Amino acid sequence: MCSKIEFDKKHRGYRIAGLFVQNSHRCGYIEVPSNHPLYKKDYDECDIDVHGGLTYSRDWGKYPVKSKNDSWWIGFDCAHSGDATAYYSHNGDIFRTTEYVEKECKKVVDQLIGIIA
Repeated sequence: MCSKIEFDKKHRGYRIAGLFVQNSHRCGYIEVPSNHPLYKKDYDECDIDVHGGLTYSRDWGKYPVKSKNDSWWIGFDCAHSGDATAYYSHNGDIFRTTEYVEKECKKVVDQLIGIIA
């Protein structure tokens, strides 16, 4: 599946990115700096409150957005129970907007900063 980058920006010094997976749902990603305690930690090891919980952690220079090869990204998706997707919706499911994903990314950044404060 192809993904469309909907935003790629900085928030409080952290890079955040939002993607729309073609004909499906949105995902949000946050780049974790190399001097942060969660750098290179698997998403299951990160105590972060975000929509649906963290579902991604990886150091790949091409995804979610082009970055340095040693960049460490954590992320979440909006394809959980209660989330509508472009191809499926059940009564009461919510299709998450770009603004919603960006707000969740910023919430993660605030938590990352709180860990090192």
